[in-house]
Amino acid sequence: MIYPNKLVPNDLIEIISPSNGIKSKKINVYEQALDSLRSFGFNIIEDSYVRSSINGVSSNALNRANELNKAIVNKNVKALIACSGGDYIIQILDLIKYNNLIKNVKWIQGHSDITALLFYVTTKYDIATIYKIESYVYDRLVHYGQAETARAYEGYRAVQEFKRNTNTT
Repeated sequence: MIYPNKLVPNDLIEIISPSNGIKSKKINVYEQALDSLRSFGFNIIEDSYVRSSINGVSSNALNRANELNKAIVNKNVKALIACSGGDYIIQILDLIKYNNLIKNVKWIQGHSDITALLFYVTTKYDIATIYKIESYVYDRLVHYGQAETARAYEGYRAVQEFKRNTNTT
């Protein structure tokens, strides 16, 4: 199994929208989650369609695939976090340039509809991805003195809390 490098302060995380984006009424809570990630020292950028959601999709399939492919080849980006789940990841799976991910391994995190992407990357290319982290993992990180990784997980938990509070899938 190939494990991307652990995240450290000043690493760049890109928020992606390969399926759905964030609806306008949820932007304030989303901003709070981003602020939480920034408070742990991470730099954040968003793809062009994160703040768009029309009929349950952030943009057309070609746009979403292009944004994801740009994020994959960006060597400055150390992790990709899907802003939401959705129903349309299947439209872009054949448009993703996985060979670039092999050359530029990074963490990819998502849930719900994003599972198809995570499953494919992990099983086909043997690259670890993140679907969901339980609280137990955080407690063990703290217990064993993995402070930086625990801080990264705190940011992850803030994003998950945002997703639960806004009922995004």
